[in-house]
Amino acid sequence: TTFANMIAKGANFSSAELQRADFSGADLEGANFNKSELGRAVFNDALLTGASFQFANLSRVELAKARYGGPIDFTGAFLYLTRIEGIDLSAAKGLIQTQIDQACGDEGTVLPRGLTVPASWPCKFQND
Repeated sequence: TTFANMIAKGANFSSAELQRADFSGADLEGANFNKSELGRAVFNDALLTGASFQFANLSRVELAKARYGGPIDFTGAFLYLTRIEGIDLSAAKGLIQTQIDQACGDEGTVLPRGLTVPASWPCKFQND
């Protein structure tokens, strides 16, 4: 499914099944993705300021190239191999160490206070 370049400020994607969806370039400011299934979705150049991913499945999601100017809520989100390389998550809400330990960041990833960079970073990827 493609939502590329869509304007969806404040849209409600709560509990949606959106595996492998393409949100590249979309304006998703304030969007609600709570409890959504987003495995392998792509958010390249998407605007995510104020988006909420509470309890969403973000496994293998590409967030590294997303844009935002404020906090994103990751409370209870599943971040298995989620790509967060090079992004500043210092204002992110709800992140805990176990989520960070499962995600894929690098030396350019900025974490919220109290969270530490895992020894597993950067992740080594094979053919997805």
